[in-house]
Amino acid sequence: MYEWPRPEASDRDHDTIEGGRLMSEWRGEKREYLRMGTDTFFALEDSDWLTFQRDPAGRVTGYIYYYPDGQSIPVKKIP
Repeated sequence: MYEWPRPEASDRDHDTIEGGRLMSEWRGEKREYLRMGTDTFFALEDSDWLTFQRDPAGRVTGYIYYYPDGQSIPVKKIP
């Protein structure tokens, strides 16, 4: 689970791997992200993308969510 920098519990993103595909569920909406690179994925329905961030041991610690207009939002992984 990943937490956006907003105070509402509904702003938690649940990412899962289903049949080898990265699926994201946020605010009740589920969509697939397709691989662009090793840790970078994009959504077919939008022009957004995300890049997972890792610690020195290679564990995912969160991701950066990129909007088409150039804005980006750091999103933390919740243990």
